[in-house]
Amino acid sequence: MASKAVIAGLIVILIAAILSIVIFVPAKAPVTSPPLATLAVQLTDPAQVPYGTEALNVNYSSVQVHYIYGNSSGWVNAGGSGSVNLLSLVNLSKTIGSASLPVNATIDMARFNITSSSIMINGTAYPVTIPSQQITVHIKSKGMGSGYTGLLLDLSPSVATIYTLNSTIFVMVPSIKAVVVPGLNASSASLDNEAHINAKAREQLDSAAPNITITSASLSANGNSTDFSVTVKDNSNSTVVINH
Repeated sequence: MASKAVIAGLIVILIAAILSIVIFVPAKAPVTSPPLATLAVQLTDPAQVPYGTEALNVNYSSVQVHYIYGNSSGWVNAGGSGSVNLLSLVNLSKTIGSASLPVNATIDMARFNITSSSIMINGTAYPVTIPSQQITVHIKSKGMGSGYTGLLLDLSPSVATIYTLNSTIFVMVPSIKAVVVPGLNASSASLDNEAHINAKAREQLDSAAPNITITSASLSANGNSTDFSVTVKDNSNSTVVINH
C-alpha cells in the first residue's frame, strides 16, 4: 500500500496540473461597441393654409428614424410627444428630438406621428381632420459622421376647406420630405433650439422634392358611391412613393 507521503505527493502534482490548465486558458476578447454620433431631428414647415390663418397647431406622439449599420437595421425613437405651431417655422427649423446612432450608420426612413391638429382663423379655433396620422418619409443619405448630424423634416401640409350644408370642415393633407444635414454644432442639436435654415440645407430640400405631374383626374358618382381617379407621371430618374 502506498504511503501517505506518496499519496500526498500525487495530490500536489494533480492540483498543479489543474492549475496550469486554468492559467493557460486564453481569455475572450472584450466586445467593443461602435463609436456613437448624435442625430438631431429638426422640423420646418412652409404650410399652405386658408386666408386669415393665424396658427396651425399640430400635436405629435413620437418621432422615429430607421437606420442601417452593417448587417443590422431597425427603428429607434428620436423624440417623444410635443406640440408645435407650424406657421412659426417658416424659414426656421426647430429641434424636436435626437438619437444616438453608430458612426457611419445610414438613415433611410423617418416616421412622424400626428395625434391631433387645430387651426386658428381670424381669432376662431377649428379642429383639423387628419386622414393619415402616421407620416413616413424615405431618405437618401450617406453614412453619418462623428459629432452632430441633423435630420431636417420638411412638413409642408395643405389645409383644405370643405363646405357642407351645416358646417365647415378643415382637412390636412400632409406632405413631407427629409434630408440629412451634416456638421451640426451642439447648440443646434439641443432640444427646442430654433435656427434659420442655411442656403445649403434649403438647396438639399429643393432637390429632394419629387418631380411629378398630374396628367389626368376624374370624378364620377354611381348611386351612393363616388369614385375619384388620378393619373400621376414621374418626371424624374428616381422612385417616388405616393400615399393616398
